[in-house]
Formats: sequence, structure tokens, C-alpha cells
Amino acid sequence: MAKDSKPPPKRRMLTVQQIAEADQVCVRTVRRWLKSRKLPYHKLEGLIRIGEDDHEAFLALRRRT
Repeated sequence: MAKDSKPPPKRRMLTVQQIAEADQVCVRTVRRWLKSRKLPYHKLEGLIRIGEDDHEAFLALRRRT
């Protein structure tokens, strides 16, 4: 890595509860999205986390015109 290059920005990770609150749905709905693989997620030390960019992409696909 070159001296002047910066490390990539940290990816913000959200909890199931945070996604539910942001989308105004219940936690159960978010868990269904995860189970059906509609919303990508990561398991970090046994905890489910959703990348903020993955959440934004998910919302963009579901947006109605």
C-alpha cells in the first residue's frame, strides 16, 4: 500500500432492530427478509449485522415509482 493512500472507509453495520425501526416494520418482518435472502447479512460472533450499503440497495430495489 502506498504511503499516501488512505484505508477504505469503515462500513457501518446495523442490527435487526435498527433496520426494523428505520423501515417502520416489526423485527419479525426483517427476520423474514433475512431468511428469504432478500436482505444480505453477516454473522459476526453469532450476531446478525446488515451493512448500511446492503440495506440501501435493498430499499432501492423495493422502491415503488
